[in-house]
Amino acid sequence: MRRIFNRNLDSEDLPNIRRRGKKNRPKDKPYLQQKLVGYRPLLTLRVGLVVIAILEIFLVASGCFLFLLVNAAKEHTIDYTNCTQLNDTNNNNYLEFPNDGITSSFEGIETSGNGNIKCIYKINLTTTYDGSVKFYYGMNNFYQNMRLYVRSRNDEQLQGKKLSMVDDCQPFKHRNNTKNRRFPIAPCGAVANSFFNDTFALKYYYNGTEIPVPWTTNGLIDEGVKTKYKNPQYSLKSNLCEAFANTIRPPAWPQDICTLDDNEGGLGFENFDFMVWMQTAALPDFRKIYRQLDIRNETFRDGLPPGTYILYINFNYPVKEFNGNKRFIIAIESKMGTKNYFLPTIYLSTAVALFFATIFLVVVECCPCAGLNNKLRQVAKHF
Repeated sequence: MRRIFNRNLDSEDLPNIRRRGKKNRPKDKPYLQQKLVGYRPLLTLRVGLVVIAILEIFLVASGCFLFLLVNAAKEHTIDYTNCTQLNDTNNNNYLEFPNDGITSSFEGIETSGNGNIKCIYKINLTTTYDGSVKFYYGMNNFYQNMRLYVRSRNDEQLQGKKLSMVDDCQPFKHRNNTKNRRFPIAPCGAVANSFFNDTFALKYYYNGTEIPVPWTTNGLIDEGVKTKYKNPQYSLKSNLCEAFANTIRPPAWPQDICTLDDNEGGLGFENFDFMVWMQTAALPDFRKIYRQLDIRNETFRDGLPPGTYILYINFNYPVKEFNGNKRFIIAIESKMGTKNYFLPTIYLSTAVALFFATIFLVVVECCPCAGLNNKLRQVAKHF
């Protein structure tokens, strides 16, 4: 080894690895040898003002464009949180049915045989809700984004593979029946136990008659979401309730999962409302899709015509425990989605902030008062 190191580097006895390194040496060019001329721009007041002006124009134009898109959407919201109170003064649409021939069943509040409350609201639409009309229910102060709440579910059970799989469903894993026998809960978990079960019906009051507004759930939920919810297999001779025979419903549910039906073939785990609810919301103030207007009906082919509508609500879901509110929303979405002014507000607010920053920079640079100029310069250093 000493002989090799002591020999001349240009001799033919050098190892092949060294000769190969010479061959792969990059060419002596500025780009390959990283000798390109560097450009270091100096940010002067003039350059800074030009950059800020361009950014302001972009923000104002984008904000106005987004504002127009959002403003194209329409919404009509009914807050029915206090519909069980006869002296509700927070909602002007409640108990305001004129004496114009509307049937005497519009008493504002009715009690069904099972003790549930039925609320009735009058809705006056002044403009046509044309296009794709969607109906939502919304709540606020409901935190579906809590870590323990989101984790309280079992996806294998929801796919119908094994109904006894209740891992990660605490505290709603097992429950005793009336005979004090212990069964696994299906569907298990806190998310399923808090399932929203208010139901709605909308009717169009026209020429003294009530025309039911047709609803549909087709195309309102992604196919990828549907694959996560499958009912357990059962024979043709039996029904779905026999497949859930060795399970028990969640404690907050008034009915078994096998009887849950959305009137369009969605039974059990494959129920539309159940699948929508299981997609947890990221914010405490949220809305979830309920139905879409079925335009196959001749009366509503062009959307909801202006006029008087009657909204019937089966009030089953309590919200007073967490000081929440409930609302029903009739909406037409724009290209930006539902009526939400968050993005336009952020764009325009940023443009206004940059405008005042521009004025501040101009005053600091051009103020004739030397003392004030120095003080403003010292203040500017802190930002």
